[in-house]
Amino acid sequence: VFDRRRAAGDNRKNIDDYVVMDLTLTGKDLLPGISASLSIYNITDENAREPSIYDPLTNSVAIPDDLPLAGRSFVATIRKTW
Repeated sequence: VFDRRRAAGDNRKNIDDYVVMDLTLTGKDLLPGISASLSIYNITDENAREPSIYDPLTNSVAIPDDLPLAGRSFVATIRKTW
């Protein structure tokens, strides 16, 4: 995500650009009716953030260091169909 800007009046530094990469490997019919997948989210463990809400009336923000997005995570799935 590139070129994020703050709300008008929010004088904090703009949020850094970031790239989040995910990967999913899927195996179908590993056994009759069985499939599986392994996913890795945010492979590079990027410190990605979304801007927090700025309130111009109180000149404050809900989360001073912005909202952190999830770091690297792994998900494994096994499915059985009949």
